[in-house]
Amino acid sequence: MKKSIFILCCLFTFLNTIKAQNNISQLYVEYEMYLNFKGAVEYQAQLVLNSNYSLFRYKPSDKVSNYKEDIIDTESKIDIKIIDSSFFYVFIDKIKNVIAEDKKSIYSKKNYVVEEVIPVIDWVLKDDIKMINNLSCKKAVCFFKGRNYTVWYCPEIPINSGPWKLNGLPGLIVEAIDDDHEVAFYLKKIVSPFNHEIELDLTKIKKKYSMKEFLEIQNKEKEEFESKFASKFDRGLHVKVDFKYDDIEK
Repeated sequence: MKKSIFILCCLFTFLNTIKAQNNISQLYVEYEMYLNFKGAVEYQAQLVLNSNYSLFRYKPSDKVSNYKEDIIDTESKIDIKIIDSSFFYVFIDKIKNVIAEDKKSIYSKKNYVVEEVIPVIDWVLKDDIKMINNLSCKKAVCFFKGRNYTVWYCPEIPINSGPWKLNGLPGLIVEAIDDDHEVAFYLKKIVSPFNHEIELDLTKIKKKYSMKEFLEIQNKEKEEFESKFASKFDRGLHVKVDFKYDDIEK
């Protein structure tokens, strides 16, 4: 992504860095995050927020130290499993009503900033209550981005935010699990007030993409990858790349 890649790398060096406007106290939340796509991977995940902004960052835990590709090569099929140890982020700007997300192309491994309007989630509130880390939490369910989620939120912390893109409840989301048990977030700790500044100036990133544009880029790179892959075989052999990408967002 040209100069944007360098900017993103610089941004990721700030563990405590969205400027708190008007000296609004911030909240810092750590989650245990798991993505279980043919094998569970644990992630380090942090959420820093105030009333106007939130920044959710995640990367594989220290158990996954580097970029990793597992390749299983058979006579008729090649399966590649990729684990990337980079930080990824989801930035929510409630003033502008947008989400900016860092996404990586599977083929070129380039980073892109994908921007969308903050989605309105159709939550169904339940009467169930349970204690999580000494917090009294209530249950809610929803269908969002291709998955059915069961979440627990804390009305005692009246902030309508949560991990990843989950938001819109009358309290901080402290736990969320999808019905397929492929995506899970569990509360580790909360720090409040959190007085460190968050500097994430998206105006410095000149090029942002819609999800439609990003998918078009992926499809173009897929065609180029298919052509390059096919060139390694005999001309009479037809090669088709059947690509399945497992992600939080289906």
